[in-house]
Amino acid sequence: MKGIHYLKKSAVTLPLLALGLAAVLQSGCTSWFGEGGQHLSAEDYRDKLKGGWVGQMIGVAWGASTEFEARERVLPSDRMPIWHAEMINECFNQDDLYVEMTFLRSMEVHGIDVSIRQAGIDFANSKYELWCANLRGRDNLREGIAPPDSSYPSFNNCPNDIDYQIEADYSGLIAPGMPQEAVTLGEKFGRLMNYGDGLYAGQFVGAMYAAAYFETNVRHMVESALKAIPAESQYAEMVRDLLKWSEEEPDNWRKTWRLIRAKYRNDPAYSKDSNGAIDARINGAIVLLGLLYGRGDIENTSIISMRGGYDSDCNPSTACGVLCTMLGYSRIPGRFKELLKQNEKFAYTDYTFPELLAVCEKLTHQLIVRNGGKIKQDGNGEDYFIIPERSVTPSPYEPSWLAAKRDKPERYTAEEQAMIKEPRSKPGKWVPRVQAEDLIGKRVVFLGDDITQLSNYVPLTAYYLQRGYTEESFDILNLAVADETLTGESEFSFARWKGWERPCLFTRLDKVLEYAKPKIVFAAYGMNDALAQDAVVKGGSPTNALPAFTNAVMNLVNKCKAAGVEHVILLTPPLYDAQSALAGNATNVFDYSPILEIYDQWEKQLREDMSPIKVILVRRDLKKLVEKNPDMAYSNDGVRPNEEAQLTIARAILNHLNLRRDDTLTAEQVTDDKLYQLVEKQCEARSAAWLTYLEAPMASGAAEELMQAENEAKRLQKQIDAIRQVED
Repeated sequence: MKGIHYLKKSAVTLPLLALGLAAVLQSGCTSWFGEGGQHLSAEDYRDKLKGGWVGQMIGVAWGASTEFEARERVLPSDRMPIWHAEMINECFNQDDLYVEMTFLRSMEVHGIDVSIRQAGIDFANSKYELWCANLRGRDNLREGIAPPDSSYPSFNNCPNDIDYQIEADYSGLIAPGMPQEAVTLGEKFGRLMNYGDGLYAGQFVGAMYAAAYFETNVRHMVESALKAIPAESQYAEMVRDLLKWSEEEPDNWRKTWRLIRAKYRNDPAYSKDSNGAIDARINGAIVLLGLLYGRGDIENTSIISMRGGYDSDCNPSTACGVLCTMLGYSRIPGRFKELLKQNEKFAYTDYTFPELLAVCEKLTHQLIVRNGGKIKQDGNGEDYFIIPERSVTPSPYEPSWLAAKRDKPERYTAEEQAMIKEPRSKPGKWVPRVQAEDLIGKRVVFLGDDITQLSNYVPLTAYYLQRGYTEESFDILNLAVADETLTGESEFSFARWKGWERPCLFTRLDKVLEYAKPKIVFAAYGMNDALAQDAVVKGGSPTNALPAFTNAVMNLVNKCKAAGVEHVILLTPPLYDAQSALAGNATNVFDYSPILEIYDQWEKQLREDMSPIKVILVRRDLKKLVEKNPDMAYSNDGVRPNEEAQLTIARAILNHLNLRRDDTLTAEQVTDDKLYQLVEKQCEARSAAWLTYLEAPMASGAAEELMQAENEAKRLQKQIDAIRQVED
């Protein structure tokens, strides 16, 4: 990867010699071990505290545009955003920062011994939008479920999510050399939303920050923080794995990434009670990937923890925050901090950056004294801290999957409940999605009419998936048939012209499901069903065309589900270009757009009603394309979209799959790509062979011919893989 330089193997277990940490070792750093415990000058404390917060800001601002872009792949290096000095100020609206400031505010107002019940009330009254464990925990609090039951697995189905891990930075930043405080604060604030590994994740992060005030070796810091969580936990096992794997493969973080994915993503034993890509274990592993392979360099650490994927703004925020605590603010290069706005308030808080630092220092003083430490002055009148060294006692080992089932939670009293002013969160317009990673290794079938069969949006989709996931395999079959409908209706003019009626999907669907055995089905219908509406053409209402179409769609979905299809994804109907049709036929042409609009509105309603049926708004995106290019000829015959429109359809699918890519290329530029040409050839060969096979699967030689086509597809895949590996 450009700009990243690795040390020799022997250097991994030694103090890091990268420029940043080497400077720490040579600078006369004013933290030391002396009489009464650990000594830390107030000047050095402030420098490291400031560095830790700025490190978080750098990581989250830098990674924001990549969040969840990659879940089952390493994010390509060309997808890395370029840092610019103004980017630091994009941090003020990030939940990675303002949520943990709610916890600081609770301690500022109610003292460092604020009760967990009061902490829950304060969190319940927060006004920012939340997700996952945070959302479930806060909703429980607002409904009167008192902590720690707000996070108990019987009442919170997100116990191991990443939430407290990304919010626990404060707990170590205000507790230099006091990892027990990170554990204790986790038991108070982390219990509001997380349980088991989700809680231990935050306690581990807090303990890393606490150690970073005195440690100059990343491995030693990680080993020290490991003592703060239960050794039996899967999170602790993950930390031990990362230490081991990074030592065995000191120059190959991608190999370690593959080991992480194999164990903590794909092994069911290590994804218990997991919500997938938001799980604390997999994301904690990516944090450590950045720290252990970043070699003490801010850019390297941030980029590796971004390229590792999953929650790729939170992960670099944590990794960079810990690293910059070790470095201190004074050793952060100017390009990362010089334009930071000092007077801007963090969203949903009363804190500017200087005010945040002041609150943290006030709380640190209180924690030092509570732990038997002292704040003294040296001979020059400068403050320094004496912090007693104490062993750390982890929280009890309580994995979420072993938690006893409970029916009744502990509840707030009526008086406490009256202090909660905010109502339960209203569900937003959550759109059910299938992610690109869900397609990996599964049979994906596209069904539709000639727009799907004869256009190139299916190979375009396959092309971008192959480019985006260079180490994964995809099995995409285009089984669309020209002239096909869902409703089985056929207009009189079609039968007179062709001599036969339009084919209907349901005459062949059973064979498709039986022999192709798809796990994911994309269905793109509507155009031919609209064209078949003779009654509407002769003056009937377009709404009369809807019942037959909706019944057919639901029949398709039900048949697919009964056959074991995991996801059915509908593409809303494309556009009908009456002007193009008229220009090509020289006779009066009926405009079928009102019928297609009715189909479109019904499918969009499925989406807005949060139906389990997934819907991609193709028609909406095609309208935007036409509006943006008013002089463009959308179609030559009114029906089949041009190449740019076909690319737009593919991009709509990719947007739904959450696959980011370079959208600056034109359709011509994409189709000129050698990789695309191979993918298109592969798609067309398989499509033709499968459609022939499905017509008569038991015919003599049918299976052999299909096998030949699949072997040819494998040969083409080897060529595709060779290009993918070079590009990666």
